[in-house]
Amino acid sequence: MDSSNVGSLIIAPKYLKEEYEIFKVSESKLEELLATPQSYIKDSTLMHSIENRPATLSTNASTFDLIKLESSNLLLLTKKQDKDYIIYKQDKHVIEMEIGQASKGQIWELMKREGIYYDGQSEFAGVKINSTMNKGIRFEEILSKCQTSEEELKKILEDLNAFELNGKLFIFDSIDSIYRTKSLLLELHKVKPIWSSIGREVIKPFLDNLPENAANSLLNVIFEYKDNSWSLNERKAKIFCAMLLFNEKQNYILKEFIVAFNKVTQTLLPPELLRPSTEDWKTQNLFPGYPETDLRFLNKTAIITFDKKEPIIEYVDYLSLSDNLKKRFTKLGSVKKEWTKQELQHWLDEYVPSSQNLDTFLAKNGRMQSIAHPFISKGKVQIYIPK
Repeated sequence: MDSSNVGSLIIAPKYLKEEYEIFKVSESKLEELLATPQSYIKDSTLMHSIENRPATLSTNASTFDLIKLESSNLLLLTKKQDKDYIIYKQDKHVIEMEIGQASKGQIWELMKREGIYYDGQSEFAGVKINSTMNKGIRFEEILSKCQTSEEELKKILEDLNAFELNGKLFIFDSIDSIYRTKSLLLELHKVKPIWSSIGREVIKPFLDNLPENAANSLLNVIFEYKDNSWSLNERKAKIFCAMLLFNEKQNYILKEFIVAFNKVTQTLLPPELLRPSTEDWKTQNLFPGYPETDLRFLNKTAIITFDKKEPIIEYVDYLSLSDNLKKRFTKLGSVKKEWTKQELQHWLDEYVPSSQNLDTFLAKNGRMQSIAHPFISKGKVQIYIPK
Protein backbone atom coordinates (compact mmCIF):
# COMPACT_ATOMS: atom_id res chain seq x y z
CA MET A 1 0.00 0.00 0.00
CA ASP A 2 1.24 3.49 -0.74
CA SER A 3 2.03 4.95 2.68
CA SER A 4 1.49 8.48 1.41
CA ASN A 5 -2.23 7.79 1.37
CA VAL A 6 -2.31 6.95 5.08
CA GLY A 7 -2.93 9.71 7.57
CA SER A 8 -2.42 7.64 10.70
CA LEU A 9 -2.32 4.04 11.89
CA ILE A 10 -3.98 2.90 15.10
CA ILE A 11 -3.05 -0.46 16.65
CA ALA A 12 -6.15 -1.99 18.20
CA PRO A 13 -5.54 -4.08 21.33
CA LYS A 14 -7.83 -6.91 20.32
CA TYR A 15 -9.49 -8.43 17.25
CA LEU A 16 -13.17 -8.89 18.07
CA LYS A 17 -14.39 -12.00 16.29
CA GLU A 18 -18.03 -11.11 16.83
CA GLU A 19 -17.51 -7.89 14.88
CA TYR A 20 -15.28 -9.02 12.01
CA GLU A 21 -14.52 -11.98 9.80
CA ILE A 22 -11.30 -12.07 7.77
CA PHE A 23 -11.20 -13.34 4.20
CA LYS A 24 -8.05 -13.93 2.22
CA VAL A 25 -9.03 -13.02 -1.32
CA SER A 26 -7.18 -12.56 -4.59
CA GLU A 27 -7.35 -9.03 -6.01
CA SER A 28 -9.57 -10.07 -8.92
CA LYS A 29 -12.04 -11.82 -6.59
CA LEU A 30 -11.99 -8.88 -4.19
CA GLU A 31 -13.19 -6.62 -7.01
CA GLU A 32 -16.05 -9.03 -7.71
CA LEU A 33 -17.08 -9.14 -4.03
CA LEU A 34 -16.99 -5.38 -3.62
CA ALA A 35 -19.11 -5.00 -6.74
CA THR A 36 -21.71 -7.41 -5.34
CA PRO A 37 -23.13 -6.02 -2.10
CA GLN A 38 -25.71 -8.81 -1.97
CA SER A 39 -23.05 -11.53 -1.56
CA TYR A 40 -24.22 -14.06 1.00
CA ILE A 41 -22.97 -17.06 2.94
CA LYS A 42 -24.77 -20.40 2.84
CA ASP A 43 -24.46 -22.55 5.93
CA SER A 44 -23.23 -26.08 5.22
CA THR A 45 -26.22 -27.61 7.04
CA LEU A 46 -28.48 -26.45 4.20
CA MET A 47 -26.55 -28.54 1.70
CA HIS A 48 -26.71 -31.92 3.47
CA SER A 49 -28.91 -33.33 0.71
CA ILE A 50 -26.09 -32.94 -1.82
CA GLU A 51 -22.97 -33.91 0.11
CA ASN A 52 -21.00 -33.00 3.22
CA ARG A 53 -19.25 -29.80 2.22
CA PRO A 54 -18.17 -26.59 3.94
CA ALA A 55 -20.17 -23.39 4.02
CA THR A 56 -19.99 -21.26 0.91
CA LEU A 57 -20.01 -17.63 -0.08
CA SER A 58 -21.91 -16.74 -3.24
CA THR A 59 -21.89 -13.64 -5.39
CA ASN A 60 -24.19 -13.25 -8.38
CA ALA A 61 -21.72 -15.03 -10.63
CA SER A 62 -19.39 -17.18 -8.50
CA THR A 63 -19.37 -19.56 -5.55
CA PHE A 64 -16.54 -20.27 -3.12
CA ASP A 65 -15.91 -22.74 -0.33
CA LEU A 66 -14.90 -21.12 2.96
CA ILE A 67 -11.93 -22.99 4.39
CA LYS A 68 -10.32 -22.22 7.76
CA LEU A 69 -6.53 -22.17 7.84
CA GLU A 70 -4.18 -21.92 10.82
CA SER A 71 -2.48 -18.54 10.76
CA SER A 72 -0.61 -16.14 13.04
CA ASN A 73 0.69 -12.59 12.99
CA LEU A 74 -1.91 -11.56 10.46
CA LEU A 75 -2.70 -7.86 10.30
CA LEU A 76 -6.08 -6.62 9.11
CA LEU A 77 -6.13 -3.07 7.82
CA THR A 78 -9.53 -1.40 7.88
CA LYS A 79 -10.46 2.12 6.84
CA LYS A 80 -11.87 4.17 9.69
CA GLN A 81 -12.02 7.62 8.13
CA ASP A 82 -10.69 9.32 5.04
CA LYS A 83 -7.03 8.65 5.77
CA ASP A 84 -7.16 6.80 9.08
CA TYR A 85 -6.77 3.04 9.26
CA ILE A 86 -7.10 0.60 12.13
CA ILE A 87 -4.90 -2.51 12.22
CA TYR A 88 -6.37 -5.60 13.84
CA LYS A 89 -4.19 -8.57 14.71
CA GLN A 90 -5.68 -12.02 14.14
CA ASP A 91 -3.76 -14.83 15.78
CA LYS A 92 -6.16 -17.76 15.39
CA HIS A 93 -7.73 -18.46 12.00
CA VAL A 94 -8.16 -16.88 8.63
CA ILE A 95 -10.77 -17.96 6.12
CA GLU A 96 -9.58 -18.56 2.58
CA MET A 97 -11.80 -18.82 -0.47
CA GLU A 98 -11.43 -21.32 -3.25
CA ILE A 99 -13.81 -22.23 -6.05
CA GLY A 100 -16.59 -24.32 -4.55
CA GLN A 101 -19.32 -24.47 -7.16
CA ALA A 102 -21.63 -27.47 -7.10
CA SER A 103 -20.86 -29.67 -10.08
CA LYS A 104 -23.33 -30.50 -12.83
CA GLY A 105 -23.42 -34.02 -11.40
CA GLN A 106 -24.71 -32.79 -8.03
CA ILE A 107 -27.45 -30.74 -9.67
CA TRP A 108 -28.24 -33.70 -11.94
CA GLU A 109 -28.65 -36.02 -8.91
CA LEU A 110 -30.97 -33.53 -7.23
CA MET A 111 -33.04 -33.17 -10.42
CA LYS A 112 -33.25 -36.96 -10.77
CA ARG A 113 -34.65 -37.20 -7.25
CA GLU A 114 -37.27 -34.48 -7.60
CA GLY A 115 -37.60 -33.29 -11.19
CA ILE A 116 -37.91 -36.22 -13.64
CA TYR A 117 -40.58 -35.41 -16.21
CA TYR A 118 -43.02 -38.20 -16.89
CA ASP A 119 -46.32 -37.71 -18.70
CA GLY A 120 -47.56 -41.28 -18.51
CA GLN A 121 -47.43 -41.61 -22.30
CA SER A 122 -44.49 -43.99 -22.62
CA GLU A 123 -42.86 -46.82 -20.74
CA PHE A 124 -39.12 -47.08 -21.07
CA ALA A 125 -36.61 -49.79 -20.16
CA GLY A 126 -38.01 -50.58 -16.74
CA VAL A 127 -37.45 -47.09 -15.31
CA LYS A 128 -39.80 -46.50 -12.39
CA ILE A 129 -41.14 -42.98 -11.95
CA ASN A 130 -42.72 -42.14 -8.61
CA SER A 131 -44.68 -39.06 -7.53
CA THR A 132 -41.73 -37.64 -5.60
CA MET A 133 -39.45 -37.73 -8.63
CA ASN A 134 -42.16 -36.24 -10.80
CA LYS A 135 -43.11 -33.28 -8.62
CA GLY A 136 -40.57 -30.84 -10.07
CA ILE A 137 -38.42 -28.38 -8.16
CA ARG A 138 -38.31 -24.59 -8.09
CA PHE A 139 -35.19 -22.66 -9.07
CA GLU A 140 -35.02 -20.99 -5.64
CA GLU A 141 -35.16 -24.39 -3.93
CA ILE A 142 -32.21 -25.72 -5.96
CA LEU A 143 -30.30 -22.53 -5.16
CA SER A 144 -30.91 -22.99 -1.43
CA LYS A 145 -29.78 -26.62 -1.47
CA CYS A 146 -26.72 -26.36 -3.71
CA GLN A 147 -23.44 -24.49 -3.48
CA THR A 148 -23.87 -22.33 -6.52
CA SER A 149 -24.69 -18.78 -7.53
CA GLU A 150 -27.70 -17.83 -9.65
CA GLU A 151 -25.67 -17.36 -12.83
CA GLU A 152 -23.78 -20.64 -12.36
CA LEU A 153 -27.02 -22.50 -11.70
CA LYS A 154 -28.70 -21.06 -14.82
CA LYS A 155 -25.76 -22.25 -16.93
CA ILE A 156 -25.79 -25.75 -15.40
CA LEU A 157 -29.55 -26.14 -15.90
CA GLU A 158 -29.17 -25.04 -19.52
CA ASP A 159 -26.42 -27.63 -20.05
CA LEU A 160 -28.66 -30.30 -18.50
CA ASN A 161 -31.55 -29.36 -20.85
CA ALA A 162 -33.80 -28.58 -17.89
CA PHE A 163 -37.15 -26.95 -18.69
CA GLU A 164 -39.85 -25.13 -16.74
CA LEU A 165 -43.48 -26.13 -16.36
CA ASN A 166 -45.86 -24.23 -14.06
CA GLY A 167 -42.99 -22.56 -12.21
CA LYS A 168 -41.08 -25.78 -11.56
CA LEU A 169 -38.04 -27.29 -13.28
CA PHE A 170 -37.84 -30.76 -14.85
CA ILE A 171 -35.48 -32.94 -16.85
CA PHE A 172 -36.08 -36.05 -18.92
CA ASP A 173 -34.76 -39.30 -17.56
CA SER A 174 -31.69 -40.15 -19.66
CA ILE A 175 -33.14 -43.46 -20.88
CA ASP A 176 -36.49 -41.86 -21.68
CA SER A 177 -34.67 -39.09 -23.59
CA ILE A 178 -32.75 -41.69 -25.64
CA TYR A 179 -35.93 -43.64 -26.38
CA ARG A 180 -37.91 -40.57 -27.48
CA THR A 181 -35.05 -39.09 -29.55
CA LYS A 182 -34.40 -42.35 -31.37
CA SER A 183 -38.11 -42.71 -32.14
CA LEU A 184 -38.20 -39.13 -33.45
CA LEU A 185 -35.25 -39.73 -35.80
CA LEU A 186 -36.81 -42.91 -37.18
CA GLU A 187 -40.13 -41.15 -37.79
CA LEU A 188 -38.45 -38.16 -39.46
CA HIS A 189 -36.61 -40.48 -41.85
CA LYS A 190 -40.00 -41.61 -43.16
CA VAL A 191 -41.03 -38.09 -44.17
CA LYS A 192 -37.53 -37.24 -45.54
CA PRO A 193 -37.29 -33.64 -44.33
CA ILE A 194 -34.66 -31.06 -45.27
CA TRP A 195 -32.47 -31.76 -42.25
CA SER A 196 -30.89 -28.32 -42.24
CA SER A 197 -34.28 -26.61 -41.85
CA ILE A 198 -37.14 -28.57 -40.31
CA GLY A 199 -40.30 -26.62 -39.54
CA ARG A 200 -42.16 -27.08 -36.28
CA GLU A 201 -45.17 -28.39 -38.17
CA VAL A 202 -43.06 -31.31 -39.46
CA ILE A 203 -41.73 -32.29 -36.02
CA LYS A 204 -44.82 -31.64 -33.91
CA PRO A 205 -46.78 -34.83 -34.83
CA PHE A 206 -43.92 -36.97 -33.46
CA LEU A 207 -43.61 -35.34 -30.04
CA ASP A 208 -46.47 -37.12 -28.27
CA ASN A 209 -48.29 -33.87 -27.52
CA LEU A 210 -45.53 -32.76 -25.18
CA PRO A 211 -45.76 -29.26 -23.66
CA GLU A 212 -43.70 -26.83 -25.74
CA ASN A 213 -40.92 -26.40 -23.16
CA ALA A 214 -40.57 -30.16 -22.77
CA ALA A 215 -40.55 -30.68 -26.53
CA ASN A 216 -37.87 -28.02 -26.97
CA SER A 217 -35.73 -29.67 -24.30
CA LEU A 218 -35.98 -32.98 -26.13
CA LEU A 219 -35.17 -31.41 -29.49
CA ASN A 220 -32.09 -29.69 -28.03
CA VAL A 221 -30.49 -33.11 -27.59
CA ILE A 222 -29.67 -33.28 -31.32
CA PHE A 223 -31.06 -30.13 -32.95
CA GLU A 224 -30.38 -26.40 -32.95
CA TYR A 225 -33.12 -23.78 -33.28
CA LYS A 226 -32.54 -20.85 -35.61
CA ASP A 227 -34.69 -18.68 -37.87
CA ASN A 228 -37.95 -20.39 -36.83
CA SER A 229 -36.76 -23.89 -37.76
CA TRP A 230 -34.74 -26.75 -36.35
CA SER A 231 -31.52 -28.05 -37.93
CA LEU A 232 -29.79 -31.30 -37.09
CA ASN A 233 -26.51 -30.57 -35.28
CA GLU A 234 -23.78 -32.93 -36.50
CA ARG A 235 -21.80 -33.11 -33.26
CA LYS A 236 -24.87 -33.54 -31.05
CA ALA A 237 -26.33 -36.18 -33.37
CA LYS A 238 -23.12 -38.22 -33.45
CA ILE A 239 -22.75 -38.01 -29.66
CA PHE A 240 -26.33 -39.24 -29.36
CA CYS A 241 -25.58 -42.24 -31.61
CA ALA A 242 -22.51 -43.05 -29.52
CA MET A 243 -24.60 -42.81 -26.33
CA LEU A 244 -27.02 -45.38 -27.73
CA LEU A 245 -24.06 -47.78 -27.69
CA PHE A 246 -22.63 -46.67 -24.33
CA ASN A 247 -26.07 -47.11 -22.84
CA GLU A 248 -25.68 -50.83 -23.61
CA LYS A 249 -22.19 -51.10 -22.09
CA GLN A 250 -19.54 -48.66 -20.91
CA ASN A 251 -16.58 -49.85 -22.98
CA TYR A 252 -15.85 -51.57 -26.29
CA ILE A 253 -12.87 -52.82 -28.21
CA LEU A 254 -12.25 -49.80 -30.42
CA LYS A 255 -12.65 -51.66 -33.73
CA GLU A 256 -15.96 -53.18 -32.59
CA PHE A 257 -17.25 -49.78 -31.49
CA ILE A 258 -16.48 -48.25 -34.90
CA VAL A 259 -18.41 -51.00 -36.70
CA ALA A 260 -21.42 -50.66 -34.37
CA PHE A 261 -21.33 -46.86 -34.51
CA ASN A 262 -21.34 -46.85 -38.32
CA LYS A 263 -24.41 -49.11 -38.36
CA VAL A 264 -26.29 -46.83 -35.95
CA THR A 265 -25.46 -43.62 -37.83
CA GLN A 266 -26.39 -45.14 -41.20
CA THR A 267 -29.78 -46.04 -39.75
CA LEU A 268 -30.55 -42.81 -37.91
CA LEU A 269 -28.66 -39.96 -39.57
CA PRO A 270 -28.94 -38.42 -43.04
CA PRO A 271 -26.15 -39.23 -45.53
CA GLU A 272 -24.88 -35.64 -45.65
CA LEU A 273 -23.80 -35.90 -42.00
CA LEU A 274 -21.75 -39.03 -42.73
CA ARG A 275 -19.40 -37.60 -45.32
CA PRO A 276 -15.71 -37.69 -44.28
CA SER A 277 -14.28 -34.40 -43.06
CA THR A 278 -11.82 -32.62 -45.31
CA GLU A 279 -9.98 -31.18 -42.28
CA ASP A 280 -6.73 -32.56 -40.89
CA TRP A 281 -8.53 -34.21 -37.98
CA LYS A 282 -6.04 -36.95 -37.07
CA THR A 283 -3.84 -34.77 -34.84
CA GLN A 284 -6.96 -33.54 -33.03
CA ASN A 285 -8.60 -36.94 -32.72
CA LEU A 286 -9.95 -38.53 -29.54
CA PHE A 287 -6.45 -39.90 -29.07
CA PRO A 288 -4.08 -37.62 -31.04
CA GLY A 289 -2.75 -39.47 -34.06
CA TYR A 290 -5.44 -42.17 -34.22
CA PRO A 291 -5.83 -42.43 -38.03
CA GLU A 292 -8.80 -44.72 -38.72
CA THR A 293 -11.96 -42.76 -37.86
CA ASP A 294 -12.73 -39.17 -36.91
CA LEU A 295 -13.86 -39.36 -33.26
CA ARG A 296 -13.33 -35.73 -32.28
CA PHE A 297 -16.98 -35.36 -31.34
CA LEU A 298 -16.30 -37.65 -28.35
CA ASN A 299 -13.48 -35.52 -26.93
CA LYS A 300 -15.47 -34.72 -23.79
CA THR A 301 -17.44 -37.95 -23.66
CA ALA A 302 -15.06 -40.91 -23.99
CA ILE A 303 -11.40 -41.94 -23.81
CA ILE A 304 -9.18 -44.51 -25.52
CA THR A 305 -7.15 -46.75 -23.18
CA PHE A 306 -4.45 -49.31 -23.83
CA ASP A 307 -4.53 -51.58 -20.77
CA LYS A 308 -5.44 -54.62 -22.85
CA LYS A 309 -4.08 -56.14 -26.05
CA GLU A 310 -6.34 -54.02 -28.24
CA PRO A 311 -7.28 -50.35 -27.77
CA ILE A 312 -10.47 -49.85 -25.76
CA ILE A 313 -12.91 -46.95 -26.03
CA GLU A 314 -14.62 -46.16 -22.75
CA TYR A 315 -17.40 -43.79 -21.79
CA VAL A 316 -16.56 -41.31 -19.02
CA ASP A 317 -19.45 -39.94 -16.97
CA TYR A 318 -18.49 -36.27 -16.99
CA LEU A 319 -21.28 -35.54 -14.50
CA SER A 320 -19.34 -37.53 -11.89
CA LEU A 321 -16.30 -35.22 -12.20
CA SER A 322 -15.68 -32.33 -9.84
CA ASP A 323 -15.51 -28.76 -11.14
CA ASN A 324 -12.50 -28.25 -8.87
CA LEU A 325 -9.40 -28.55 -11.09
CA LYS A 326 -7.25 -30.66 -8.78
CA LYS A 327 -10.09 -32.99 -7.77
CA ARG A 328 -11.06 -33.37 -11.41
CA PHE A 329 -7.48 -34.24 -12.41
CA THR A 330 -7.20 -36.78 -9.58
CA LYS A 331 -10.47 -38.44 -10.62
CA LEU A 332 -9.34 -38.63 -14.25
CA GLY A 333 -6.15 -40.32 -13.04
CA SER A 334 -8.26 -43.08 -11.49
CA VAL A 335 -10.10 -43.55 -14.81
CA LYS A 336 -6.98 -43.67 -16.98
CA LYS A 337 -3.35 -43.79 -15.89
CA GLU A 338 -1.64 -42.00 -18.80
CA TRP A 339 -2.94 -38.87 -20.54
CA THR A 340 -1.65 -36.75 -23.40
CA LYS A 341 -1.78 -33.01 -22.83
CA GLN A 342 -4.25 -32.70 -25.69
CA GLU A 343 -6.64 -35.16 -24.04
CA LEU A 344 -6.38 -33.33 -20.72
CA GLN A 345 -7.10 -29.99 -22.36
CA HIS A 346 -10.55 -31.20 -23.37
CA TRP A 347 -11.38 -32.23 -19.80
CA LEU A 348 -9.56 -29.53 -17.80
CA ASP A 349 -9.16 -26.30 -19.77
CA GLU A 350 -12.40 -24.61 -18.73
CA TYR A 351 -11.68 -25.34 -15.05
CA VAL A 352 -8.21 -23.75 -14.90
CA PRO A 353 -8.39 -20.58 -12.72
CA SER A 354 -7.41 -17.33 -14.40
CA SER A 355 -4.42 -17.09 -12.04
CA GLN A 356 -2.98 -20.39 -13.39
CA ASN A 357 -2.30 -22.08 -16.69
CA LEU A 358 -2.58 -25.75 -17.54
CA ASP A 359 1.17 -26.23 -18.14
CA THR A 360 2.02 -24.95 -14.66
CA PHE A 361 -0.69 -27.07 -13.07
CA LEU A 362 0.46 -30.25 -14.86
CA ALA A 363 4.09 -29.62 -13.95
CA LYS A 364 3.10 -29.42 -10.28
CA ASN A 365 0.52 -32.20 -10.15
CA GLY A 366 1.63 -34.64 -12.88
CA ARG A 367 4.68 -36.56 -13.99
CA MET A 368 5.61 -36.31 -17.68
CA GLN A 369 7.33 -38.96 -19.76
CA SER A 370 7.73 -40.02 -23.39
CA ILE A 371 6.31 -43.34 -24.61
CA ALA A 372 5.94 -45.13 -27.94
CA HIS A 373 2.95 -43.87 -29.88
CA PRO A 374 0.27 -46.61 -29.97
CA PHE A 375 -0.87 -45.75 -33.52
CA ILE A 376 2.19 -44.31 -35.27
CA SER A 377 5.06 -46.65 -36.12
CA LYS A 378 8.31 -45.47 -34.50
CA GLY A 379 6.50 -42.40 -33.22
CA LYS A 380 6.66 -40.97 -29.71
CA VAL A 381 4.07 -39.18 -27.60
CA GLN A 382 4.41 -37.17 -24.36
CA ILE A 383 2.08 -38.32 -21.61
CA TYR A 384 1.22 -37.14 -18.09
CA ILE A 385 0.62 -39.37 -15.10
CA PRO A 386 -1.29 -37.72 -12.21
CA LYS A 387 0.75 -37.79 -9.00
